[in-house]
Amino acid sequence: MKEKIESLTMSRRQFLATTVAGSAMLASSVIGFAGFAQGAPSFELFPLPYPEDALAPYLSSRTLSFHYGNRGVL
Repeated sequence: MKEKIESLTMSRRQFLATTVAGSAMLASSVIGFAGFAQGAPSFELFPLPYPEDALAPYLSSRTLSFHYGNRGVL
C-alpha cells in the first residue's frame, strides 16, 4: 500500500515541469484559437422549419430564440 502512495506522489521538480508545460500548451492554444477566430468566415443560420413555440412542452420559445435566434449557437 505504501508503495502505491509513493508512486502517486510528485516531486516539486515534476510538479513545476508539468505545470509549466501545461500552461504553455494552454497559452498556445488560446493564442492560436484567437487568431483562427479572427479569420473565420461569417455564416448565416437557416430559418427553423417550425415555429419557435413548437417545442413548448420541452423547450420554451424564449430559450430557443436565445440559443438559436440571438446567438446562433444551437
